[in-house]
Amino acid sequence: MIPYQTKVKKLSGTDYREVHSKILIIFKKIKSKTKRRPYIRSAYFKKQKIFFDYFWDHLWQKSWKERVKRLKYFSCAIELIQRSCQEPTSK
Repeated sequence: MIPYQTKVKKLSGTDYREVHSKILIIFKKIKSKTKRRPYIRSAYFKKQKIFFDYFWDHLWQKSWKERVKRLKYFSCAIELIQRSCQEPTSK
């Protein structure tokens, strides 16, 4: 199985404020497309909506260091959800 290669790079930055400000710009574009809850459509789940509410709640339960680590891959994860049709594998 060939893994999905994203075209978006991992965000740079070591501080939470640096990474969070870049994420807000990306999230604002997604949020502006709808009047209600922000979502993206998933290629794997037959174009069903994936909402961000659960992600933000889950993220706030993590430590500062872990939040920065996860937010760096936010744009890559969005592209992966939107464009990848491959079944995810878990180890």
